[in-house]
Amino acid sequence: MALEISFAPAAARRLTEIANWTTDTFGTEQAHAYEDMLNERITALAESRVHVRNLTAITGLNRHADYDTVIAGQHLLVFKRLTLRIDIIDILHRRRDLAAWSPQPDEA
Repeated sequence: MALEISFAPAAARRLTEIANWTTDTFGTEQAHAYEDMLNERITALAESRVHVRNLTAITGLNRHADYDTVIAGQHLLVFKRLTLRIDIIDILHRRRDLAAWSPQPDEA
């Protein structure tokens, strides 16, 4: 059974930013391909078909213990797992300083 997926405002904004940047940099066709890949990874996450890694295992910071990650292309989906739902909190570029990341106060 696939879990429900929800997007925090930061994650929704990030999807738009990624689409705009990819379109401006590589064109519409590549932007659609990357969007399709992101959607496939999100579906796989909902169906528990992906390797999940806790953010603390990456950053070494206990304040990230409530957040898990999945690689999606050049990005990490940062999310919280609930009983019947996955809340995608943010979508971060893999080269970002992940230790410096904190969720927005209304999204923690």
